[in-house]
Amino acid sequence: MAHASTNPVRLVLDMVEAYNARDVDSTASYFADDAVFVNAEGAVTTTGIAAIRDVFDEVFSTNPRLHAEIPTTIRVGDWVMIHSIVEDWVHRDGTSRMEWVELYHVAHDKIDRMQLFS
Repeated sequence: MAHASTNPVRLVLDMVEAYNARDVDSTASYFADDAVFVNAEGAVTTTGIAAIRDVFDEVFSTNPRLHAEIPTTIRVGDWVMIHSIVEDWVHRDGTSRMEWVELYHVAHDKIDRMQLFS
């Protein structure tokens, strides 16, 4: 799927809209085929679009009321940082409010790196 936006902020926020719709195909379409997910310490945790699709499939299937609010967005060049808040995040100990800082790198109108800080 091609995305019309060449603005990295708009691309990331459009991806969040697809995420909030819990649409695996649409959400994954914003990522490059060789994109990586990285944890706060800098270790790569997920590599490639197939693995990324699996991550989103798991998140969406275990979080039926998933909806991320994005109160803050900052862009520096090809990097976009968002503050993400999910009120009803489901985890092994139940449900709670979760907050993350997510750092995205956008190249050639695709996200090629997402680093998650929680």
